[in-house]
Amino acid sequence: MYTVGYDHTKNVKDIISNSQTNFFVQDINLIEQSISQLIKVELNQYDVLFSCVYNAGVLTFNQWKLLAKLNVDNYIGASNEFERWNKNIFDDIKQFSSDFTNRRKVEKSLLNK
Repeated sequence: MYTVGYDHTKNVKDIISNSQTNFFVQDINLIEQSISQLIKVELNQYDVLFSCVYNAGVLTFNQWKLLAKLNVDNYIGASNEFERWNKNIFDDIKQFSSDFTNRRKVEKSLLNK
């Protein structure tokens, strides 16, 4: 899978450095709009959720149990869901990622603050 700049993958054929920032800004705007529509509770932990949506994608995040638990104010249950998202896809195969595991631990602790 090709990526450009900041992990942007949509409509990427070749790496075009002049477009990297524009793609990134488009991705950021989409994620901000999606989070404000998907999350129905007040959260101080916006950055944690932004990171998850950016990495997983809006459609994937929309299906997470984490989101459903947040929207019923179950912060502990939502933060426990981070542990499930510790895999990356290489050659169309889900594989354990120690980097994702470490990232999710930090995100879980930040959500619980």
